[in-house]
Amino acid sequence: MADSIDDAEPTCCFGKVRITVAAMSCAQVYIVFAINLLVFNIKGHIPHHYVEEFYFFSGVHIIFGVVLIVCVLKARPYFISYYIIFLLVCLGYSVFMLLVVISAHNNVQRFLINHNWFNSDLTPEEQESRADTILLIYSAFIIAYSVFTIAAWIILRRCSSYLLRGRPQRWCPPSQPFS
Repeated sequence: MADSIDDAEPTCCFGKVRITVAAMSCAQVYIVFAINLLVFNIKGHIPHHYVEEFYFFSGVHIIFGVVLIVCVLKARPYFISYYIIFLLVCLGYSVFMLLVVISAHNNVQRFLINHNWFNSDLTPEEQESRADTILLIYSAFIIAYSVFTIAAWIILRRCSSYLLRGRPQRWCPPSQPFS
């Protein structure tokens, strides 16, 4: 912990830059994922009894992406506390989704294969392999997002006095090392 706000400035400024870049990346992934779900829904690749769930799921992802972008772009003190709460909600959601994907691996894999998400010319082994790849990529995203959330929460806790004293400088001091 730094002795004063001025001592914390270089570390916290670069921490804020790291949080901003990671949050914008996560927001883009959330929005792209949601758009893909909507396209699959519109194209009819989703069974009729799952349509509402997929619309809800894609809506949640769009909301997460938009809220992340708004929290990053607003440099107001009250947004910092909303941002911390939002990060913790996202962490809970990410861990829950990871547990769902792990526990329902076979069901999700069969769902992807049985509902024409893959080229029907592929062999069953190739379809299973692609389903495993999709689940692995989604699980990796959730794990990475969870790590980002914890790191961002630590940086925000450590640097809250720096971030809350009005609008921080746009650029970090050039003479300071990345720490």
